[in-house]
Amino acid sequence: SDLGCCSRHHDAVSSIHRIPMTPYLQDLLDRRFVARLGKRTLDWLCRHEDDFRIARVTTEAVPWRVKPLAELMFLLTALKRHGLNSPSLTRLSDGALEEGEKFDWHELAAYDASAATGMAVVADFFQCQGRPAPFEDRFFGFLHQIDYFEGMDRLPYRDMDLAYNLGRLISTEYEKDIPVWFRSTAFGRRQHIVRYSIDDIYSLTHAVFYLTDLGLRRPETLLDPETAGRLRAELATLTGAMLRADNTDVLGELLLCWLFCGVERRGLNAVIFQHGLHQMMAVETDGSIAPTVRILQQARSGKATFGQLYHTTLVGAFLFNLLSEARTYARN
Repeated sequence: SDLGCCSRHHDAVSSIHRIPMTPYLQDLLDRRFVARLGKRTLDWLCRHEDDFRIARVTTEAVPWRVKPLAELMFLLTALKRHGLNSPSLTRLSDGALEEGEKFDWHELAAYDASAATGMAVVADFFQCQGRPAPFEDRFFGFLHQIDYFEGMDRLPYRDMDLAYNLGRLISTEYEKDIPVWFRSTAFGRRQHIVRYSIDDIYSLTHAVFYLTDLGLRRPETLLDPETAGRLRAELATLTGAMLRADNTDVLGELLLCWLFCGVERRGLNAVIFQHGLHQMMAVETDGSIAPTVRILQQARSGKATFGQLYHTTLVGAFLFNLLSEARTYARN
């Protein structure tokens, strides 16, 4: 595959992997490199802090202008809830709070009903930082009350997204809708795994995010044991398939799902997870994580853009910083 040329690891560790070593030594080296990448990805995000600012003059529609900042806030909230702290995370959080205060979020709500999730993510971030939302709570509540946010068609995993965020922001009662919508996804309909498209896998990873509260609850909390077991098995199989694909963004999200669902990392599963992790390591350049081999080549020559790199770098920052915790790395 195209990505196979990168799966030897990053230059910093590829030479080490040519030396025969015990599984224990290999595991130790991976842990150290993961911790290093966790720091490097956050350093890259800090260096590109200005790129997350919302453009005031642009031809882009409002939702696309706020998307990078909202996704950064989502990561910062998740890492904080997992108990991770660092000077880089504090710097990024302070900058996101400052930028979030400047923007008129009511303008986003006026654009269309898709504003619901973005505004909920922003409010959740501010709440986790001990700050009130940068928009009128009553305004958001009013739009929700009159079903304004229901005025659009959503894919099932996007309905899960909304239910999850309303559960975080308004009432946990909304979480009861999450498994209902999950039954309408490709996985919920028991679609054969060979028929999964990239979009189907992407929808599954995001569905897992909401089902597990980003790893803070077991899948069995909202799913029956048989479905939760099938989910773990199919995550491993899909990851094995993605090892041959040129899409590090989805691969990284799948590996996060392993952590969130507690997929056992022994035997063949251990081999799949390790190869997936090595592919993520192999596409790192100066702290950024490239989503494809072509963009990796551009990144190494300094020609890749922020827009090409930031989302996969957010995914990588989440993965590597969670794995840098000894408890998470060793958990099966």
